[in-house]
Amino acid sequence: MPPKKREKDSETNKNSKIDHFQADHELFLQAFEKPTQIYRFLRTRNMLSPIFLNRTLSYMKRRMSRTNKNRVGFKVDSLLEKITLKKSTELQPNSLGGYMTLTFLGFYDKSLDEPCTRDFQVKVETLLLKICHKKRKESSSAIVEVSVGSCSVPLNPSSSEPPAMASAVSISSDTFSPSHGPNVKSYMLMLRVTVTKASSSSNGASSTEITNGDDAYLTDLMILHFTVEDDVAKLHSNLNEPNSTYKHI
Repeated sequence: MPPKKREKDSETNKNSKIDHFQADHELFLQAFEKPTQIYRFLRTRNMLSPIFLNRTLSYMKRRMSRTNKNRVGFKVDSLLEKITLKKSTELQPNSLGGYMTLTFLGFYDKSLDEPCTRDFQVKVETLLLKICHKKRKESSSAIVEVSVGSCSVPLNPSSSEPPAMASAVSISSDTFSPSHGPNVKSYMLMLRVTVTKASSSSNGASSTEITNGDDAYLTDLMILHFTVEDDVAKLHSNLNEPNSTYKHI
């Protein structure tokens, strides 16, 4: 009889262990029931309407609004050129060339007689003065002088019969753009007129000499002055007008 009692005790222990495992399994299912349902829902939704990037799928190229043609010839060095071109088109939408032309018909000096005008040569140099903000520790000059161009003009030409060919200097409107220097405060367009007397040399050729006497003199004339605070678009529009050929001297 005593051995039969031991068998009954072992069976009860096995049954209690099984019940314990079942209880743990039910607790596990209860804990992960809601997350499992959520993940199953996300899986089903992703199969029906997947979340993707159009640019990474070859079969979705038709839905792309842009093309990759520009990537073939793209270069990093061209970024600055594109931005500069975009800004210039915004400043001058109705541009007719973007140049200011200075036409020089002649230089008039009443102190010189007509017979003596052939012995003199007149040279006109167009200069652009950029007045910059000078900081306390900077050693560079606050005024930067840039030569735009130079030409020769006749002395005391006839007003009734002007010369058939007139000298001219064209200045691009981009020269006055504030993008060329953040420290530029204002611009000055100046004409430097040099009158010299031509003397013949030994080989017969004519040479020009500048002396301190009465044979030569120099004068400066400021014809344009504006600051960066002025309306740049208005300046561009004035320079781009069809009749924007300024005649001086």
